Amino acid sequence: MIDREAVSAAADAAWRGGPVAGPQLASARDRAALLSMHAALHCLAPTQRFDAASLARKGGVAARHAPIVDRWLEELAAHDIVRRHEQQWEWNAEPPARQAVDAAWQTARELAPRRGEGRALTDFFARCAEHWRELLTDTIGAQTLLFEDEAITTEIYQTNAASRYTNAAAAEALAQCLEQHHGPTAPSALEIGGGMGGTTDVVLDRIRHLAADYHFTDVSRWFLERGRDRWAGRCGLTTGFFDINDPAAWESPPRRFDVVLAANVFHNAHDPAMLSRRLRSVANDSGHLVMIETHIEHLPLLMSMRFLMSPPTAKVPFTDERANNGRIFLPMSQWRQHLQDNGWTVLDLVPTDPAETESDQLAHPVARFGQHVLIAAAAKE
Repeated sequence: MIDREAVSAAADAAWRGGPVAGPQLASARDRAALLSMHAALHCLAPTQRFDAASLARKGGVAARHAPIVDRWLEELAAHDIVRRHEQQWEWNAEPPARQAVDAAWQTARELAPRRGEGRALTDFFARCAEHWRELLTDTIGAQTLLFEDEAITTEIYQTNAASRYTNAAAAEALAQCLEQHHGPTAPSALEIGGGMGGTTDVVLDRIRHLAADYHFTDVSRWFLERGRDRWAGRCGLTTGFFDINDPAAWESPPRRFDVVLAANVFHNAHDPAMLSRRLRSVANDSGHLVMIETHIEHLPLLMSMRFLMSPPTAKVPFTDERANNGRIFLPMSQWRQHLQDNGWTVLDLVPTDPAETESDQLAHPVARFGQHVLIAAAAKE
């Protein structure tokens, strides 16, 4: 059994243990991103009426990024900036001046004055907004902007309030799973898509007292080399290349584990249902899954990190509704359903999803970021 109170307490301590930006920063980022989208698309489609396909073609938008343009238009429509007119779009507002866009980003920066408190991430969002044309045309990749300063990835995956909360919750849940292991072998954990290791650091610190086997995997050789250097000498830790979307990788999986950790991985799965089943196949019969996932596509994300999630080619790889709607994140209820239908019993969701409560006041403040930890147990076969 998982002690929910202990998981929530660990997460809340991490939340309170660092800077927590108020909702004003998120609102300022949203406003700046919306103005940037408006200015960018009006630059590509200055006529009163236009269609998305011609806009993308005239603007030289890379085919694989075309769904991003569609999502921007959806957001502009939601804010009454554009509207549908038969088979076309029609502008419903004058474009913002460049000075207004710059001023909006400066306001956001002023609300995040120091690095570690949202400044690096705000600067990254602003840089992506500044280079919108190069990103859409694939002249530069979002990776270039993301990795030009390690402070950015540190804020994204470790030090921002939402990541502190979810990483601590995931680490506590995983540790409890390993502590309940009984048998002649060492307790074992598999992390898929470990990336920069933002969650891994917190997990390894939490299970330091355990003689556990920890297998860190990723699809990037660079991340694996970085992990080997970062955790060199850590007893029981191994690394390995693993592509969750490659069927061949599952033909000879590493082994079976007591717990599987998937931090911000499921949204990269072409088929989340299939991934759920495959993860069940590498978990012991009494195993658990600890999963961090997001269900809100924030406006600044649509101008930045969303570019990292475009497929290598124009062919959309998703097999679910995302193949048609251009979205990356599913509602939390659907992430949960994918697990429930494919070999897992969901035990808990931390923090509670406001959509599942009768009042927003019952949800933890971190819930507004739309990031949660799902804890599931292997269903009895």
